[in-house]
Amino acid sequence: MVGQLVVAQFDLETAIAALMRSGGDAVTAQTQLHNITQLRQQIGTASPTALAALRNEIVAAVAQSQSAVQEARTAAHGADGEGAALASRAQSQATAFMRDLRQYDGLLQFESDADRDGYRQREEDRRKQHDAGIAEGGPEGALKASGAAYGQAVDLAVHGGSADPALMRRVDELAASTAALRAGMIRDGKDVSKFDENMRDDLRAIMRSKGKSDAEIDVLLAAHPDNPMDAVKAFVQQDRASFTDRELDSIKAKVERGIDNAAASTEHVVESRLASPTNSTAMADVVAKLRASGVTDAGKVADAAPAHGVTLQNASAPAPGVAHP
Repeated sequence: MVGQLVVAQFDLETAIAALMRSGGDAVTAQTQLHNITQLRQQIGTASPTALAALRNEIVAAVAQSQSAVQEARTAAHGADGEGAALASRAQSQATAFMRDLRQYDGLLQFESDADRDGYRQREEDRRKQHDAGIAEGGPEGALKASGAAYGQAVDLAVHGGSADPALMRRVDELAASTAALRAGMIRDGKDVSKFDENMRDDLRAIMRSKGKSDAEIDVLLAAHPDNPMDAVKAFVQQDRASFTDRELDSIKAKVERGIDNAAASTEHVVESRLASPTNSTAMADVVAKLRASGVTDAGKVADAAPAHGVTLQNASAPAPGVAHP
């Protein structure tokens, strides 16, 4: 009987440790372990008569402990499987995005050559971090790789990429998979402080590249002390809103320039048509026909009075311009 209790105690301790690593609920197993421990203590001081009385209680406790161990193992295995799935999803999305990064170069907008150089340097640093995470493996490595890809996606978004809805969907997907992996690791009792530190540093570098002061950055980070990813999301939303304003201003300016250009173009067309030889000839033909019909310029003296007695007057002539036969 003592041997059965020792085995049950060992199995329970192992199962509880697995549950603690996976973030599972170990209360039931811990209760059974407490019962087993108490029974062992009673056996150590019990008389032969008392041992006989404890026999059925020991058998029941061992059976209950075996059931608790099986449940704990199932829960721990499920938690481990979920963690592996989260890591795999985050890592695959990160790797795919870093592979496809060059296709978004046409969206990039920079204020200066220094701005472009800074962006490319951050991109290179994140590629190295991503590759290091892949080489490391496990949930920790996947989180490192995913964090690097997400930082790159955000940097791209705030440097012109937010104009592309398809890209922004990928940014949101990277954010979701990275956040899910981070949350899963926290449930499993794993340390994510290094990831959080890197995310804060990356956000600071991105915001500085957009002209934000350290004071502004500190305010944003302070608003999200528990999870820097929330600060990153907030900055992306702010930048998208400001991008919309800039885009509207740009469209307005283009429309205004278009109206001015259209007016200037119309004026030019009228002037050129009036000055063209073809139009001048046509006008001369009209004047000649009028004169042949007896319509003359009131500013000039006609050689002979026309039959219908109508003269062609200048607009500035005060006389009515009607000649009597």
